[in-house]
Parts: sequence; structure tokens; C-alpha cells
Amino acid sequence: MSMQPRETETGEPVGGAETERPGSSRRRRLLRLAFIGLAWLAGASAMGFVLVALLSHLQVQPETLATLQVWATQIRHYGALVQCMVVAGIGIWWQAIVAWGARRGIVRPREHAQVIALRWKVMAFLITYLLLIPVGPATLLRWLQA
Repeated sequence: MSMQPRETETGEPVGGAETERPGSSRRRRLLRLAFIGLAWLAGASAMGFVLVALLSHLQVQPETLATLQVWATQIRHYGALVQCMVVAGIGIWWQAIVAWGARRGIVRPREHAQVIALRWKVMAFLITYLLLIPVGPATLLRWLQA
């Protein structure tokens, strides 16, 4: 028996220090996602604390608060419009998004055709989201009664 390292057909070493444990890349990816989620949560919390501190420092009068509420109601429609454009973009560029996911290792090669076929289900889910959250049942009812 020789003590030479084993190699694959392409000449790459099998086992040894060069290879990683099977679950380490998945674990690293999950840790990275958890870290990103915690960073977003910390950022949103910090912005909320700053906003509360600013509003308590300013001691907003009720008339000013009513004006801010009207302004927020008017600008809400622009947020819904931006979300509609994002959903339309996802529908239009679905194949490019899946290709990007494949390059990043999110979509495996054997799953590629299945994910491409999910386009209509994803769009149905996103449109349902748009109708229930940003647009809202009250707005839909108002549109149906008009």
C-alpha cells in the first residue's frame, strides 16, 4: 500500500486539509443570514429609538401630529406604488433573478428548471401580498364600491 494522497479524475485531492466538512458551508451561510437579519433588526430598532427620542424632545402639538398623520397617509400610496414596481420587476426579470441565485449557490443546478417553473406561483403570492398588506382590504372595498 502506498501512502500517496488519493486524487479524483481531475487531479484534485480527496480529503485532507483542502476539503471542508460537508455541513460547514451551509452552517456558514446560515450564520451569515442570521447576522444580516440581526443587523437589520438592530438598525430598525436604532432608527425607532431616534425617532421616539426626537418626537419626545420636540413635544409635538396635537395639530402638528394630525398634519403629520395626513402627510403619512398621502405618502403611503407612493410606497405601495414602489412595491408594485418591485413585484412587476420580479415578474419581468424572473429568469435573471434565478440565474443570479444559481451563480450564488442559492439555486442548485438540478433545481433550476423547477424554480423557473415557479414564476407564476411566486407572482400569485406577491400579488396576494400586495392586495392584503400595502393596498389593504379597506382600499379594495372602497374601490369596489366606487
